[in-house]
Amino acid sequence: MELKEVKDFCKEFYIGFSTLNLYPYQLRYVDSPDNCSIDLITFNERVDIEGLISVDENSVRLLKINCFDDIDTFFIFNTPQELYDILLSMLLACCHASGVKISISEVINTTLGHLNQLP
Repeated sequence: MELKEVKDFCKEFYIGFSTLNLYPYQLRYVDSPDNCSIDLITFNERVDIEGLISVDENSVRLLKINCFDDIDTFFIFNTPQELYDILLSMLLACCHASGVKISISEVINTTLGHLNQLP
């Protein structure tokens, strides 16, 4: 995938996921010249990062998560489906590690609904 496609995909995924109730946290999307990130941050004026996922044109890195479990932090993707699976798994792990309770089926329905609107 080209970087612009990856960023567009991640932005739509972020928009869908951020419509869910993640209180006391919220998501933030950050666009940089050579990557983008989706961050789980506190829901207030401070910007305390609970989880941080960085994405470039062919890889995803989990840069911060609030757990001590031994988990994979680097993933390679080739297709939008693989990117979706990685983003879904990583954001669910970040939410779980921070104590956010959300329905997996609701996350899938919401995020796929937004991604189906992509051209």
